[in-house]
Amino acid sequence: MHQLDCDETKPACQKCLNGDFQCSYLDNQSSSREPSIHTPGSAAAVSSVADSTLWSAEPQGPFPGNLNMIHLKLLHHLETGGPLTTVIEADEEHPGDSMQETIRYALTNPYLMHEILSFSALHLSLVHPAERERWKLQSTELQTNALSLFNSMDDDSRADFVPCFLFASILGSHSMHDVLSSGSDELGPFLDRFVEYLQIVRGVRVLLTDSNWNSLWETPFRYLIPTGNRIPDPSTACAPELDVLASLLQTADISSSTMQVYQQVLNQLKSAFQSQAMIVDGPSKATAIHAIFAWPVLAPPEYANLLSRRQPESLTILAHYAVLLHYHRDVWLFGDGGRRLIESITRHLGAFWVPWLAWPISVLNS
Repeated sequence: MHQLDCDETKPACQKCLNGDFQCSYLDNQSSSREPSIHTPGSAAAVSSVADSTLWSAEPQGPFPGNLNMIHLKLLHHLETGGPLTTVIEADEEHPGDSMQETIRYALTNPYLMHEILSFSALHLSLVHPAERERWKLQSTELQTNALSLFNSMDDDSRADFVPCFLFASILGSHSMHDVLSSGSDELGPFLDRFVEYLQIVRGVRVLLTDSNWNSLWETPFRYLIPTGNRIPDPSTACAPELDVLASLLQTADISSSTMQVYQQVLNQLKSAFQSQAMIVDGPSKATAIHAIFAWPVLAPPEYANLLSRRQPESLTILAHYAVLLHYHRDVWLFGDGGRRLIESITRHLGAFWVPWLAWPISVLNS
């Protein structure tokens, strides 16, 4: 059989990629270099989605239009492996519509195509542990391209709201996984990454103007809007699990402006917990999961600032949010991130704050 010679094209031999072979050049290089970005949760990505500033990273690997067998495999996995279902599928009456619409938008918006392929590669890195590093590298480089493409668009291209919304939503979910699966159990690095994640998903909220809301409502993605659909109204939501925390917050020695931020965040969290409680009454599990994604989107920026300053009350609220992640630890995006977050916060705050954390701790022990 004729043997293909490696052409040593960075980051991997193009002949090997096209033939779906493991590239020996890639193996040799992987030990000596790292991807240009390690996580999608970088400050540049934050300003990209929220403020439309320019992403500085240079794209690596095959650029748009240079299709290869790896990309086809990733697209096939999207359609058959279900990695995106958790993020975009919420319409029980028409299952599968959201996935097909996402691919349709991606075919005409290369930045979105690169991000969904990156998301697919991320999932493959988990379901195929033996090829974990290979797929993680693919995921990182595809996402670098996605961000570069997104930031190179002109204003007219950005006016097409639906693919921009999908991009921001999928990028946010991708970032959440990276935060929750980070190797460190120390709270400091964990919180820094989570605050960065909160800043990224603020871009989803920025995108949701009234006119954009209306255009999204005409698509299968209307159930992804973080308010106004199946998720309970925060002003009337009821969550007995949070009653003790709410009472303790009333006794805290904090300013009225900080109290107002905590009250807003807590009301949004009540809405997410009520969605969780409603699962047994009819709405699908997808509604509860989308409520989990909605809470960071709707959290005011002041809450991220309080978290970055390690304010104890803000951490106790985050620990209660982590209970929702723990409830859905079977979802591949979350894994054991909820447990690790609760345990990290408990260690950081110490004995004085145990009464504030009693319920999240009891959930882990039950």
